[in-house]
Amino acid sequence: VLFFAFFALYLCFFFQIKETLASAHDYWELAHVGEVKQALNDEGVSFLLGEGDVVSQVNAWCDRYDLDAVYFNRSYLHDEIELEDRLIETLEAKGIQVKRFVGDVLAKPGTVLTGKGEYYKVFTPFYKALRQEKLIQPVKKPAVFSGLAIESADISVDQPAWFKKLLEYFTPGEQAALEQLESFLHDALSHYSKGRDRPARKDTSRLSVYLAVGAISPRVIYQAVMAYDETGPGVDGEKEAFIRQLMWRDFSYQQLYQHNEAETTAMREEFDRFNWENNETDIERWKQGQTGYPLVDAGMRELYETGYMHNRVRMVVASFLVKHLLVDWRVGLQYFEETLLDYDRQNNALGWQWVMGSGFDASPYFRIFNPITQAEKFDPEGEYIKRYVPELK
Repeated sequence: VLFFAFFALYLCFFFQIKETLASAHDYWELAHVGEVKQALNDEGVSFLLGEGDVVSQVNAWCDRYDLDAVYFNRSYLHDEIELEDRLIETLEAKGIQVKRFVGDVLAKPGTVLTGKGEYYKVFTPFYKALRQEKLIQPVKKPAVFSGLAIESADISVDQPAWFKKLLEYFTPGEQAALEQLESFLHDALSHYSKGRDRPARKDTSRLSVYLAVGAISPRVIYQAVMAYDETGPGVDGEKEAFIRQLMWRDFSYQQLYQHNEAETTAMREEFDRFNWENNETDIERWKQGQTGYPLVDAGMRELYETGYMHNRVRMVVASFLVKHLLVDWRVGLQYFEETLLDYDRQNNALGWQWVMGSGFDASPYFRIFNPITQAEKFDPEGEYIKRYVPELK
């Protein structure tokens, strides 16, 4: 009996639909696909790439190779759910078994609910409830693969030159993700709660770039953190501080699963009636790191140089765009979509709504991240600023 474990359904088609890469995340995903293909080839398994409509292509493969089953990880974005449903309908009509897995979250959205059976709107009670859940354990890699003898196409798209430098800062692939996890556990977990706010240091996990393309599962990260056996005062508290951040990711997935319009519409509709200034000159200076505010400029230049930005600085630059320059938060959301390696639709939408104050559990709309006092507090020696704004050395 032949079966095809099609775990990279969207990953494959994403690139074949586009003639050119549209974002840093596209480029990063493309690099990861190359690593997946090589890893499978090393195991004697062919990696199939298709072009065009997903439903049509998968059906064509099932006919061509006489496949009995299609397996893939489910999505929680409504447009992709509709695509999955259409695919399942056509496959099952042909008698092909379909199996979807809960693959890239700690708990399936819609399963962690209040006592009244409603979605949580506030993170802390959601976090406390999720901590009580028995989380699904990661599935171990099979010891032996049995592949199909099929041809495999190469990936070929136009690549803007600036994307290529991004791989100087991050290495794609599952092995690189696991190595980054080990490095975080040994070097930064023990002082995570304080170190995570210092952008000049590498005290965050930097695993978001790997989570964003499925190179590592949040369950693998959770299990590794909780099992880490370093002893010492406060270690349990440091683990909890990190797990809380990992669970915020699940919270954002649940929020967008319930409110699919949150990528384009304020979750509190009164915030969509604001009279934005949207000055084009201000927006361009923000993007280029030329605002004259050192921490803001350092963050925006780090983003363009590396495809990544420290989380503390992300909050500062987002607040600056929305609350100093009075620019619509969706302008920032789109720019992050274009430039972040770790771009994630759920996290990006909820992050911007959090800064704006328009989310259900968000920073108050009147809270401003002062870019001067934030720099004094979290980059007191100016190490981060001097790194990315060298004219201020």
